[in-house]
Amino acid sequence: MKIVIAGCGKIGTSIIKYLCKEGHSITVIDQNKELINSIINVYDVGGVSGSCTSTVTLKEANINKCNIYISVTGDDETNFVSCKVAKELGAKKTICRFRDTDYTEQAELMRDLFGIDMLVNPEFAVAKDLFYRLRFPYSSEVSYFEKGRVISVEVKIPEGSPAANKTISEFVENNDSKIIVGAILREDNLEIPNGESLILAGDVLNIISTPENIDSVIKNMGIPYKRVKSVLIVGGSRISYHLSNLLFDIGVDVKIVESSTIRCKELAERLNSNVEIVQADGTNEQVLAEEGIESYDACLTLTGHDEENILISLFAKTNGVGTVITKLNNDKLVEILDKLELNGKISPKKVTVNQVLYFIRSNRAKEENTIEKLRMTMDDKLEILEFNVNGNDDFVSKEIKQLKIRPGVLIACIIRKGKIIIPSGEDYFDADDKVIVCAKSSVNSLDGILR
Repeated sequence: MKIVIAGCGKIGTSIIKYLCKEGHSITVIDQNKELINSIINVYDVGGVSGSCTSTVTLKEANINKCNIYISVTGDDETNFVSCKVAKELGAKKTICRFRDTDYTEQAELMRDLFGIDMLVNPEFAVAKDLFYRLRFPYSSEVSYFEKGRVISVEVKIPEGSPAANKTISEFVENNDSKIIVGAILREDNLEIPNGESLILAGDVLNIISTPENIDSVIKNMGIPYKRVKSVLIVGGSRISYHLSNLLFDIGVDVKIVESSTIRCKELAERLNSNVEIVQADGTNEQVLAEEGIESYDACLTLTGHDEENILISLFAKTNGVGTVITKLNNDKLVEILDKLELNGKISPKKVTVNQVLYFIRSNRAKEENTIEKLRMTMDDKLEILEFNVNGNDDFVSKEIKQLKIRPGVLIACIIRKGKIIIPSGEDYFDADDKVIVCAKSSVNSLDGILR
């Protein structure tokens, strides 16, 4: 596909990195000529220096031949306008990144007004991810499907776990567990397992099922956790704003510590009065101690500085906070977090790339079997995808065991008229089913899971 990307900042560069792996023809636009040159030297892309709202610049990028135009500059209004101009000049589809909370509340209007096909709000998407992570505090990452009725969690098997040294079949049968183990990550090697795969202490398992089933199986695995009823957020970012609203709606107590007096006033004006706002330096350990950090079920470090987030998270962990999640923008620091055993991490870049890749894959696939949702997980080694069957003759009325599924792919769930089916080999497909699939390598359509 011919893709034009405007904005070569952190988000734009991450999108470029992943799309280059998938063999797309990419042209990038940025006003910083030196930045364009550095991108061209690293990736196999074309580059145009100039304003993405300029018809001259867009025409130089051959926008009239563009399948998908992605505007991810740091300015919301620039992104909206450039998507409108790109569409007028012939771009078939447009993706627009925005951050302002006011636009979140009028997203549908902005989409229609500027003819945008997909709106991406990284901060709101991250807040939603964090919301699910706090609901399932035993998981280092949570993916959700069917409005949260099906979830995927990542859990590390502790020493002495009842699941250790058993095959998946043995554990599932002994505990009457209605789950699918979608993947096993062992010493950086990812395996798409079968029933005879052995579970070892130290393994990280990707488990897919309903929330109720997963809560039950976590107990059977001997993984300790505590329900989150109170959250301390350090940093009054847009993410903090969106997350506080989501948590307040389910009765979780929230306190935000933010150093900026102006930002504290903004948050106090916009959030419910029951959300406590404290104007103080959240990087100061004495401040955190005075705010009773040890009494909170969870601590989220959401400042704009990765190093500060890591240090605050370490302090929270040493003070016995059960769930600690660290926001990171620099991918190189992820390994440091793992060594410090701060396994709860979230990356706005990764969340945004997930959304963009899903949209691009779904537009590249056959119309009748497009991707409904895409998540990358297990250190980006595993893809979890949702497809519609849409009457596909290769699947309708076929049992799973009859299908010639390619290696490295596993069918994890079937959704039929709202009913969640955790499948076995005897389960079959109806024409209107949805299917959730785990895969080690890229899959662009439902047909793509077959040999």
